[in-house]
Amino acid sequence: MTYRKLICFGSIVLSAAIFLISCSAEGESYRKSNSEEKETSEEKTATDKIVESVISVAVDGIISTYFPNAHIDNAENVKGLVNELLNYSPEINDLIDPFFSSIQPLNNEIGTEYYNVSYSFSSDGDTQNFKVISAFKISSNEEGNKPIEKLKAGELSVGDEITIRSLLIDTPEMNLHKGKKPEPYAEAALKFADSELKKASSIVIAYDKGKHQDHFSRQLMYIWCDGELLSKKLLEQGLAKISFVTEPNTTYLKELQLAEDRAIKKKLGIWSRN
Repeated sequence: MTYRKLICFGSIVLSAAIFLISCSAEGESYRKSNSEEKETSEEKTATDKIVESVISVAVDGIISTYFPNAHIDNAENVKGLVNELLNYSPEINDLIDPFFSSIQPLNNEIGTEYYNVSYSFSSDGDTQNFKVISAFKISSNEEGNKPIEKLKAGELSVGDEITIRSLLIDTPEMNLHKGKKPEPYAEAALKFADSELKKASSIVIAYDKGKHQDHFSRQLMYIWCDGELLSKKLLEQGLAKISFVTEPNTTYLKELQLAEDRAIKKKLGIWSRN
């Protein structure tokens, strides 16, 4: 899995470099046909600088994500560089998005911490184990902007191995520690969650505004697989139901309720038994 991701991101970096070098060599194709020779020369120089920056920061981002012990300070600059790339060609978004999504903030509230993690295993559809591989926070500056700040340690630290209980949902119990048979659709929920997490190019987790742990010391968090809420996917398949709703851990409640409603109407999974 790691090799596949590295190859994917390496291809993104290479493709971006080739594309922008091409822009530098054939600048007239991307700019007004009546540009003066001096202007073209200046634009080529600017493009060359962007190429160098993109390669540097993209490689740093990859190292930060997959080799967290390396000392990298500028992964937060990726967002601005990606926007510059998109000014040259919207089509390049398809190449960059898998990498960019791995550091995309989940919301824009100052102080929000979020983490990239690697997946270990699932105990139930709603309970998984992960290892933290990078940490970020939304911060502010004098200009009022909200940049991404890389953290060495937030509430969670790089290298931490954690168990997450997904917020706002409940899946059928596997009953692994009770000596009982799994509840109906428990195995389906576990297999679905396991499959989604294994195939995800990036997994991002974050707390909500309220309680951070349950009475089993599990982290109460949201899990995103390539930018999509895992809990929402489980609900859409009829493999989970809305449960344990406790303010203020309700940021995504409405979104999840709509997913549950769709599954109920279609009588999918657990709702097919009613």
